[in-house]
Amino acid sequence: MNKRTKIVIVGGGSAGWLTAGYLSKFHNDCDIELIESAKVPTIGVGESVTPHVDFFLNEIGVDRHHWMKHTNSVYKLANKFTNWVTNTGETEYFSFNYTLPADSFYNDVSKFYEKSQLSDTTSQRTTDVIYKLIKDKKLHKFDKYFNPQYSYMEKNKSHITKNVNCLNQLGSISQHINAEEVGNYIKEHIAIPNGVKHKVATITKVAKPGDKITHLVTDQGDLVEGDIFIDCSGFRRLLLSEYPMKLHRYKDNPINKSIVAQSNYVDPKKELVNYTQSIARTNGWQFKIGLFNRMGNGYCFSDAHEQMALEKFNSYVDNLTQEPREISWTPERLVQPGVGNAVAIGLSSGFVEPLEANALYTIIAGINLFSEVLKNYKKTQDLNWTKYNEQLTDTIDDIADFLLVHYTLSKRNDSDFWNDMRSIGERNNHADLIRQKYYDIKNTMLYARSNFTMFPDYMWIQLASHFQVDIDVTIDENILDLGLLELEHSYKKHQLISSKNMNNYDWHQSVIFGSDG
Repeated sequence: MNKRTKIVIVGGGSAGWLTAGYLSKFHNDCDIELIESAKVPTIGVGESVTPHVDFFLNEIGVDRHHWMKHTNSVYKLANKFTNWVTNTGETEYFSFNYTLPADSFYNDVSKFYEKSQLSDTTSQRTTDVIYKLIKDKKLHKFDKYFNPQYSYMEKNKSHITKNVNCLNQLGSISQHINAEEVGNYIKEHIAIPNGVKHKVATITKVAKPGDKITHLVTDQGDLVEGDIFIDCSGFRRLLLSEYPMKLHRYKDNPINKSIVAQSNYVDPKKELVNYTQSIARTNGWQFKIGLFNRMGNGYCFSDAHEQMALEKFNSYVDNLTQEPREISWTPERLVQPGVGNAVAIGLSSGFVEPLEANALYTIIAGINLFSEVLKNYKKTQDLNWTKYNEQLTDTIDDIADFLLVHYTLSKRNDSDFWNDMRSIGERNNHADLIRQKYYDIKNTMLYARSNFTMFPDYMWIQLASHFQVDIDVTIDENILDLGLLELEHSYKKHQLISSKNMNNYDWHQSVIFGSDG
């Protein structure tokens, strides 16, 4: 009988428990133990996530409305950016849609999107059509016509009526979640029932006599052995720091601190909106993330430019329920997140900053990539981290690029912060970087579906449209005419539906949080 592989996960929270839940579901021939310390605090503000989280939880067999109810999570349809370009009140919703071949405009507009329909090319895309229509001034706003979610967000209405999801494209929704509670939910409903062993203890020693960790020692005197060790300890990197650890720093990415706190609603019908609010400020940006029971707030800033962060945060937020806390980090990633018999998943592998809801994505990408490593290990007894390291580091690098151009392409000139960032963009020709990313095969839907990128091509060309970057696209005139008809039709249709749907808060109260179970 073959010996069962013992996997030890260090760290709980969302990274640890999502990893434990997935492995217990799809690798139940392994023995899994998770160790977390009661001495390590959680952030606990609330997180904006992308559709990858919803797909992931569905994959491991969790009922969507059940986990949302038990974690105070709500639907999110986009990230709304305010004042990022000219600081004159301009907005743009970066929502969830998918690039299709331009020929899809010949199809019935009511047809549901399938994976086989998604664009895997860098030419003749639906995104080329809408960008060209805007460039030719036949349409005026990318988010208004590309995203059917637009009308529901503008009116703060639910996208569901009579149990029908009015958004029929793949991955059209996401959530605002309490990451700590989602981790606890996976622990109670998936991981522990599937046999994951849970130990609350603080690790006092990592035994690594050679290039592999043999065991851990806890403050309770326990010795925990394993074959593979997963580091979900966040910025501490408790396990990976035992190896010669090389770090890749994102020196141009400016944000390295945040002030965070929770607040109560005064009028949840107005304040609980179905999108993340990302508001550009003088030396950084502010986020507002609504859960069902409260708001999560943060001010993310560059400490090289900001000396009055707490005062500014307090001027942005009312009805605080706790003292604001400061969180610091260095924008960086590990050069080798997988080494020896240890691997980093989540913040321990790398983190740039909170913009664009990327933290949970890197966790899920890491889990999926590790799963492939584990499958091969079971066959060969060899831990080959080559693909894991290449793909995960490419993914984090791509995230860093996408976040950086939000600052460097801005035309704001109201502070040294924005002037300094624009200088970086001009010096490194970030307008051309946008063009390169849009035409990079790794940013097509084919690669996006395989955890290569968090930001597919449509998000890069939407950035170009919003930040007024010129891109050359060539589209047949017949398809342009068809595209204009369909995009205008879609907008009008959802304007009509959204006008009749329930208020966002009322819908959540009625359908999810007022229900039993």
